[in-house]
Amino acid sequence: MRCAVVNLQTNIVMNVIVADAAVDPAPGGCFLVNTEGSCNIGWVYDDVMNDFVDPNPPEEEEPV
Repeated sequence: MRCAVVNLQTNIVMNVIVADAAVDPAPGGCFLVNTEGSCNIGWVYDDVMNDFVDPNPPEEEEPV
């Protein structure tokens, strides 16, 4: 299962690993979140929406 390692203080994804958040321990100062969608290092975990947000989304191209 794909799992995000999220910093407890900042909610920033520190790593993406193969683990199960329900049974595997998180590294110190972090918690695990199972993820089936898009998520990458540096993304922010929104615990209200239970989703990950890319802080640097691709810029939209202006129409020509």
